[in-house]
Amino acid sequence: MKKKFVPAYTPCRIVNAKDRTYVLVYDRKYRQAPYRRNFKLNLIKNPFERAQRGHEIKQKIDWWLRNGYAFRDFDEASFKEIVKQRIRQDDKSHTPILDALKFARKGKASSNRKNTNKSYNSQFNMLSSYLIEKGMDALTSGEFSRINAIEYLDHYRLERDVAGTTYNNVIILQHGIWKFLVKRGYAKNNPFEGMTYLRRSKKRRRNFTPNEGQLILQRAYEQDRVLFYALLLLHGCLIRPAEMRRLRFHHVDLKNFVIIIEEEDAKNYKEGVIPIPDDYRPFFEEAF
Repeated sequence: MKKKFVPAYTPCRIVNAKDRTYVLVYDRKYRQAPYRRNFKLNLIKNPFERAQRGHEIKQKIDWWLRNGYAFRDFDEASFKEIVKQRIRQDDKSHTPILDALKFARKGKASSNRKNTNKSYNSQFNMLSSYLIEKGMDALTSGEFSRINAIEYLDHYRLERDVAGTTYNNVIILQHGIWKFLVKRGYAKNNPFEGMTYLRRSKKRRRNFTPNEGQLILQRAYEQDRVLFYALLLLHGCLIRPAEMRRLRFHHVDLKNFVIIIEEEDAKNYKEGVIPIPDDYRPFFEEAF
């Protein structure tokens, strides 16, 4: 039996009855029966103005309920001040930038992917050290601007002399860090949004010829069995390098001649079943 979905709150309704107009409010968290309040709507003779006023009240009540307040405490006179207080509570952009980065580290560098955690931790450390070195550690997270982000990237590219791929990865990782902070109110805008990537230098390489590939496999089989099976997995079974590094013996199913990629190890977080080609099955039977 499916569970019935219960919304966090029920939007109120403006009811235009024959003899009067009123607002119907459901607040089942505190009371089962609905509230009926007119908010002096019936004193407004012009239908258009009455509808406008009703819409204004509806928006305020919906915001009130959506944010967890009880309707019995609704007070239109103090509504604006309460909204301002709530905005101030949600606005964390005044947080010291190093504290904000520590908070983001907990969220971004705590996955079950070791390499992902390593990459994010590296960027947290690099940016924190840069801020301290430049005397910018007194900034708040909301004060770190796009200009500051550009200066950080220039520092990273010019002083560290990194390749285009590394530079682009810095943008991707920092964008992820600040996207995390923006969503949680620590910054209003992502300072790394829309940064220009560097053109990646073209690698000078070519595909092996069939004879070269055969020779490499033969040498690997004779001299380095681990490398040999890595080549079979990568080029024979078409498994991604990162997924291959996470494989364990129990992932190889020789009864069905498949390799199981568990969902936490897969790139797309979906379990994969990779068939072992017929030509390679004797090698896997030999090893496993």
